[in-house]
Amino acid sequence: MKNVALLRKKEIKGITLIALVITIIILLILAGVTIAMLTGENAIFNKAKKSEEETRKQTATEILNLKITNTQIATYSKEKRMPTLKELAISLAPENDEEIKSLTKAKTKTASLDWIENSEYDSIFTILKEYPEYEFEINSSLQLASINGEQVENNTITETLKITENGKYNVKNYAKVDVAVPPINTGLEFAGFYASEYGIKNNIVANVTINNLEIGQPYCIIIGRAMTGGSNADFVDRGTTFTNATYKQISAYKYNFTPTAQTVTVTQGSTDWGTSMGSCAYAFVFKGNF
Repeated sequence: MKNVALLRKKEIKGITLIALVITIIILLILAGVTIAMLTGENAIFNKAKKSEEETRKQTATEILNLKITNTQIATYSKEKRMPTLKELAISLAPENDEEIKSLTKAKTKTASLDWIENSEYDSIFTILKEYPEYEFEINSSLQLASINGEQVENNTITETLKITENGKYNVKNYAKVDVAVPPINTGLEFAGFYASEYGIKNNIVANVTINNLEIGQPYCIIIGRAMTGGSNADFVDRGTTFTNATYKQISAYKYNFTPTAQTVTVTQGSTDWGTSMGSCAYAFVFKGNF
């Protein structure tokens, strides 16, 4: 009887040890899976870190875009024109903006107001104090060209809309408009078709420059602003003003004007189609008055 009791006791101890080993193995497996979920390439920690980095990058980009926009608005409100890259550089110089850490015309050059005021350049590089990990390149069109050397996608559209007959047109997904015939039968001599820079943001005015005009010669114009690179939008009049000309609105879209200089700038006000869309102003110019 004593031997039987000892045997049973040994059997019980053996079963408990096996269960413990199995439990430890299961825990190790679970621990490995948990560690992999937390520290792997697509793990929670890495995803959270990438999300945080993307948020910082987006925030820094928005701050810089706002600075560019504010400079454009300030220049236009004072001088009725868009600023040059040089003027933007002066605005973003660390001496003039406490949020800017550095501003250079090349990655290896030292920043100073001297090169800004006395040099010509195609782009500038700037770093924000609170986001020193990002170096932004701004091109001569006052757009972000790259971040840390990586090109920024600006949803650039290059196709041209060819107008060969009279009619109503939208500018969906077209960067330029090529007019082969006078687009509107006014009975007047067609002097030319003009457009503003493509992709101007909706909260920014659009300028159309008309060159080689005869001073004192009466002209008339049909001008409007339309969305590009997004949903269709009608050709609309967005508060038109003229520089270097006397002018009078005849009806919606239509103006008579007389240039006081060979170059006249026609400005279309900001649009309200949403911040993600771009737009152009388009002008059809004729000799004579409506």
